Amino acid sequence: MPKPRVLHVARDWVRPSEGFVADVVAHSAATTSVVAYGVRHPVPTPPVPSYGVGWAERRGNRPLRAAIAAVAWRHRTPLLHAHFGYWAHHVEAVARRTGRPWSVSLHGHDLLVEGCPAAVLADLVVVPSRFLGDAASRSGVPDDRIAVVPSGIDLTRHVFRERQPPAGGIATVTFAGRYVEKKGVLDAARALAGVPGIRCRFVGHGPQEVDLRRLLGELRLDAELVDGSAPDALRQALQATDVLVTPSKVGADGDAETLGLVNVEALAAGVQVVTSCSGGIPEAMPADVATLVPEGDVAALRAAVAAVVAAPERWAAIGRAGRAHVERHFDVVARTAELEERWLRLISQGRG
Repeated sequence: MPKPRVLHVARDWVRPSEGFVADVVAHSAATTSVVAYGVRHPVPTPPVPSYGVGWAERRGNRPLRAAIAAVAWRHRTPLLHAHFGYWAHHVEAVARRTGRPWSVSLHGHDLLVEGCPAAVLADLVVVPSRFLGDAASRSGVPDDRIAVVPSGIDLTRHVFRERQPPAGGIATVTFAGRYVEKKGVLDAARALAGVPGIRCRFVGHGPQEVDLRRLLGELRLDAELVDGSAPDALRQALQATDVLVTPSKVGADGDAETLGLVNVEALAAGVQVVTSCSGGIPEAMPADVATLVPEGDVAALRAAVAAVVAAPERWAAIGRAGRAHVERHFDVVARTAELEERWLRLISQGRG
């Protein structure tokens, strides 16, 4: 019997920081994937039938929805899934028109900042943390349609290495993330400037890069800046890192960290993680595998990094515990299978 098809719809397919979307398609085993997208980014993606429909959006909502519906009819996909909420209203309209069930994955900005009114009509709303699930509930999504399924990572791409006391006593400390307010990159710079015995690296890109460079100069902090949009830049950086620093916080626009996947990737590689108690991060980072500090507290962040750097004899054991934690909770194969179970249930039930 052929596997049911799922039409994956995304406005962007896929941004460099959103590789987890392509991973869902790559690791789908119980369903067959078809993709409809608006803009295709130069990121390696699975070889599945893919259709660019962005041209139709320029003509209006009706042509775009007709283009998505045409893909659904062509491949006889009994379920539509919207990755992110940005095109959820289009997917909802197509599902209603074609009598198919549909689901949406929300990840943060799409709900917390832009809002996603269509989500209240979805047959299934997938979120990466209880934190975002509560936000979806407050927005009107029925609780029985909310499923917390953390984003997974491909463990085969993250080589584990036990961290040992660094040669010469100089630890490599890395900030990794977009240079935006939510990620706390400027707080990271201020905190690291007061920590002795470290080599600093910032891996990312974004609108705060000019501010970051200016601040590094004012602080006289000698730090390497790496373009995080370059292919494989993050994974390579983590392999050469002893300690990852991610002081995320709620932005002025309400955007917040709903999982913090870079922390998960760091744990998988054996890296020590110092992060913040912000958004959904504490759900993913228990205290036995990561050091958490209050969001926006630069002094606490500085003290935490200094304490981790000063105790390299603990790195190996914490690293092993971190890898085991990721294997239990964030293996992309298991997380995708969990998502597919819910899709198959919807397909078997027909229109919700």
